[in-house]
This record gives sequence, C-alpha cells and structure tokens, in this order.
Amino acid sequence: MDIIEEINADHREIREKVALLVSNEVAPEVKAEAFSDLSTLIGAHTEAEEKTIYAYAKEIGALRHYAFQNLDDHECMTALVEKIKDAPGSAIQHARSIALSKLLKNHLDSEEEHFLPALRRELTIFDSDQLARNYRRAAQGLKLVPKDRSARILPMPARNSSLQGAPATH
Repeated sequence: MDIIEEINADHREIREKVALLVSNEVAPEVKAEAFSDLSTLIGAHTEAEEKTIYAYAKEIGALRHYAFQNLDDHECMTALVEKIKDAPGSAIQHARSIALSKLLKNHLDSEEEHFLPALRRELTIFDSDQLARNYRRAAQGLKLVPKDRSARILPMPARNSSLQGAPATH
C-alpha cells in the first residue's frame, strides 16, 4: 500500500468506530469499547500522520497550509478525546462524543477531498513508499491494544521522527 492507501484504510477504521460510538442502537458496553478503540486509533493515526505526511507537507509550499490546518484539527480532536474520558457515562460524554464525530467527519472528509489528492500530486514513488513504511512503523507501535481491555495500554518507545531519506523540499 502506498501512503494514501494507508491513510484511507485508517480513515475507514476510524469511521466505523465513530458510527458505533454515536449510534442509538448499540449497547453502552459496545459504545465504551468503540470509544476505547477510537481513542487508541486517533492517537496512533494522528501521531503517525504528524511524523510522516505532515512533516513532509510542511516542507512543500503547496501543502504547507494543509499541514498546519490538519495539525490544529489533531490538537482539537486529542483535547476532546481527553474531555470525553473525564466524563464517562454522562450526558456530557454523549454530547462530546457527537462533537468529536462531527470534528472527525469534517477532518477526514477534508483530508480525503483536498489534502490527500494534493499530496499525491507532489509525491514521487520513492517518497510515497518511504512515507508509507514510516507511517506503518509509527502507527503500528501505537495501535497495540491488549486483548484484556483492563490492562494498561502503554505507548511504544518513540522512534526517530525524521523521514529517513525523504527529500526536505521538492
């Protein structure tokens, strides 16, 4: 998979978890599990994007504004996830979950409709393959969710955040 396919695959997984989280037809336990999975996915996905495609995009004039806009979106999503964790099982949590779903939908739609096509136009095959490898490495280390959900989830040690071989400019 190239970097765009990697990102889109994560987006599909995030959308599936969001649908469960805001559904009125699923049990509270299913919503709780969906939120746990979603918070892990968001953390892994945003960090992997920031270390790879946004770092790359910041170096390319035509993509720079997308990188900064999306970084701001990530900051808002991460803060909202933490607020949701602070109000488990409450009406506030439900309201914040709906707000998160709207923010995620807008962010994912914007990336897919605007940023990713612009990124594809700027990428060489080498860049795409290198970014995909670095993205997978970063995301996989953070997506490890134990079978026993009561176990503490620990992030993997930080990896070198450089793009290792991707050109700094185009």
